[in-house]
This record gives sequence, C-alpha cells and structure tokens, in this order.
Amino acid sequence: MCDGTFVTPTIRYSLLAIRPLIPRMTQPDDHEPTEAERRRTNLMLLAVAVVVVVLGVYLVNWMIDQRKLQECLESGRRNCAPITAPSR
Repeated sequence: MCDGTFVTPTIRYSLLAIRPLIPRMTQPDDHEPTEAERRRTNLMLLAVAVVVVVLGVYLVNWMIDQRKLQECLESGRRNCAPITAPSR
C-alpha cells in the first residue's frame, strides 16, 4: 500500500470478500420490535445475567475454600481436608 502500511495478500483478499456483506449488516431493520419481542429479549438477558452472577458467586466461594485449604497445607497440618466416612 502507498501509505506505508503492510497488508498481506491473504488479508487483502479476505477483506475484499467481506466488503459486499458490510452494507447489508449495517442497514437498520425496517420494523420496530413489538412489545412482546422486547419483553422476551429483556427476560433472556435477565436470565443470562442471573446465571453469570450465580456462577460468579459459586466460583468465588470455591476459590475461598481452595485458599483456606492451601493455607492449611502450607502451615504443615495433615487434617486439612477431612474425609467423611459413613457411620456404621
């Protein structure tokens, strides 16, 4: 290219192949979403957010447990993770 940037032929050809798709992807939709579509979209986003928060809380609690176990093992103790045996 003349402006000092370097573009490999593979990248140039792939960009040329994508170019016809770009105007179609950026054109706005002809219809506005209905109330039911907006409600459904909001409920799906809320469900995804709840799942992310629940998984985040679970992950943080698991990491806290692992940190406590590691600190116990580093202090030289042997009974850091007790095994529960069924009662007879």
